Amino acid sequence: MDSNAGIEREALAALVILILAMTVIVQDEEDKRRNRAVLHAQHWQTRLQARRQLEELSDIEAHEVFQFSLTEILYGLVVLLQPLSLRFALLAPVLLFLGSG
Repeated sequence: MDSNAGIEREALAALVILILAMTVIVQDEEDKRRNRAVLHAQHWQTRLQARRQLEELSDIEAHEVFQFSLTEILYGLVVLLQPLSLRFALLAPVLLFLGSG
């Protein structure tokens, strides 16, 4: 009888450990789901804020935005292709002038 009682206690202890482990796993999955939902909401909130900022910038004419972007691209290419050279020092102002005109 004592061996059966010991086995029953061990089985009960194993069952309790299993239930606790499953509770932790379920809680972890709920936390992951909640975190994904928060990240998703933050992503859409960021997109909405960016859209609002673009709408605020709508007063700027399209060609001015394009010229500014073109200037940045040309300047970036010069920086990447010819860093700290004499050609860079001579070419950068020309590119900036062409991009802003």
